[in-house]
Amino acid sequence: MKSTAAIHINFARRTIKSVLLVTPIWQLALGALGVVLLIVALILAGSITEKKQLLEETLQHDEKKLESARHQVVKPVVIPEGRALEINAAILQLNLPWSDVFDAIEEATPANIALISIEPDPKKQLLKGEAEAINSDDMIAYIERLKKVALFVHVDLIKHEVNLQDQFKPIRFEFEAQWRDRP
Repeated sequence: MKSTAAIHINFARRTIKSVLLVTPIWQLALGALGVVLLIVALILAGSITEKKQLLEETLQHDEKKLESARHQVVKPVVIPEGRALEINAAILQLNLPWSDVFDAIEEATPANIALISIEPDPKKQLLKGEAEAINSDDMIAYIERLKKVALFVHVDLIKHEVNLQDQFKPIRFEFEAQWRDRP
């Protein structure tokens, strides 16, 4: 016995309506889902393309700014000569080893010497001082004592005179001591 399979013959024209009627619902749902996903993918691709284009434009703009900045000449700051001298003098004052100089003078000055004034000149690294001694031997001993101070490179007695107005007639003298740079 021969089995015969049923042959389905349809001579009607195929239309969308006829296709939709014979297509199972799960296939139609799957197709609709595919169309929705395609639309979402196209929208996202367009958004990503816009962002990419915006980023490329920003990058080009930044590269142009950077290139422009590379070729830009920076104008030097011009400081008037008088102002520059004031600034340099202030820097010299700030770099003055005042505590070292003062400590060295204080340590080297004995009780029989009256220190009247000391004035540092940071530009020349020079300390000018004025003092009084009871006699010339004390004056000379003080200058020799200053010469032995490690901070000072060179110490000189500049001038001296007897103060005749004072009843004790002390010797007033001026000295200069040049200090060495701090290591």
